[in-house]
Amino acid sequence: MSKNRRKPLYHFTCSHGAEGLGRSGFLNPTPHPLLGSSLSWMTSLPDPARDAVGLTSTILDCDRMETRWKVTDQTRCRRWVDIRHEFNSDAVEILEAFSDPSSWWVASVPVPVRLARDTR
Repeated sequence: MSKNRRKPLYHFTCSHGAEGLGRSGFLNPTPHPLLGSSLSWMTSLPDPARDAVGLTSTILDCDRMETRWKVTDQTRCRRWVDIRHEFNSDAVEILEAFSDPSSWWVASVPVPVRLARDTR
């Protein structure tokens, strides 16, 4: 995948997550409870509906769309729909049940990012 794709990729997070991203400049993979793998999650939608990207904050108290980060190198990013078959189908079904996975991207390695929008 080229570094210069036409569509930018974004990662959304709360102020707590933004602190770490601001310090390191990298979006680091974290363990996913359903998939059993560490992944970073991104979307090609610059202003998605919360449900489309699964950031409804129904479990967490923070606003998971408070800040938007833009991926600056997409070389190691992969479309979710291209790799979803690598995971347990029951877990994938749960994960995708109330969302729009067509815009999802993932990476299993750190991805460089920069702040694109802070809504505070």
